[in-house]
Amino acid sequence: MKNFSLRITGILSILTILIFAVSCQKDDETTNYLASDNQINPVALKSINLDNVDYCGIPSVVTLVAGQNIDAGTVTVGNDENYVYVTYTSANGYLITQTHLYVGPKTGVPVNNAGNPRIGLFPYGESFASPVQTVTYRISLEELPECYVVAAHAVVIKYNGNVVVDQATAWGNGNKFVNRGSWAMYFEYCTQTCEIPEDPETWTETAYAYGSNYATCFLDLGFNRWGWTNSISEGEYSFEVWAGAGQCDLSKGIHVGYLNISYHNGTATITYNLFNDYLMLQNHLYVGTNQVPIKNGKPTVAPGQYPIVVDNLSTTTTTYTISNLSGNIYVIAHAVIEFRIS
Repeated sequence: MKNFSLRITGILSILTILIFAVSCQKDDETTNYLASDNQINPVALKSINLDNVDYCGIPSVVTLVAGQNIDAGTVTVGNDENYVYVTYTSANGYLITQTHLYVGPKTGVPVNNAGNPRIGLFPYGESFASPVQTVTYRISLEELPECYVVAAHAVVIKYNGNVVVDQATAWGNGNKFVNRGSWAMYFEYCTQTCEIPEDPETWTETAYAYGSNYATCFLDLGFNRWGWTNSISEGEYSFEVWAGAGQCDLSKGIHVGYLNISYHNGTATITYNLFNDYLMLQNHLYVGTNQVPIKNGKPTVAPGQYPIVVDNLSTTTTTYTISNLSGNIYVIAHAVIEFRIS
């Protein structure tokens, strides 16, 4: 009886070791796609509100593949002079509940012993209490080589009314990390250079009025573009107009003229005055009590959404009068200007 008991104990010990070994092997060969919040890197970069980006060249677009063969949307990658942007956009009834993103050298992708990506260690990503349709991440180009890989993972969900009818892991379509096991994918992207204008004698640039102590940079308000909103009360003002001052850095820009404001008795008269070497091709003007314009219930700083939009100009001066104002107001004065070498 004693020997029988010892045999049983030995068999159980062997089974315990085998189960543990299989469990460890499984962890190495599979990726936990439906990662919980605490698996996401606590220093992960959160998504941004992408208002408008002037991409260099043409962005790369791949399918967001769910469940290995379902078109659940797209992943778009493009860059400007300073950043690369990765945008998830769901489609065909799907919404996004989680993201995990890696952008960088392929040798830097966190993987397990079997070569499968460890999405919980990806540097960018988050979970959404309310599913979203679009998510964008911005990464500095200073941190990246000329060409690199993008591994864009998501968890997507589909509803029929209030009932969940599908939930699946999804990847930006590309090459598989491993031939067997996980179907996780990555694709390659090379930073594109911004084209130099063909005619060096003339070029166009965007410009904004800068009110010094009255001004707040759009970047400080969470928008992904430079420019200023200027807070004023009734009185007389003369603000500088700066072109090409990316990141609201005046050292990068050119002082091209002035914006003169006369605000009295609820009426503001606003005049753009450019120096003689510059011409205005477009004006976009916002004057109101909100810090930035509101379009479709959402704040925006995109010039095309301002109340006053004037195209097909060719002048150094323009004047606008806005009435029915009161108290403190905000002024955003944008222009597209052309510079000509005399």
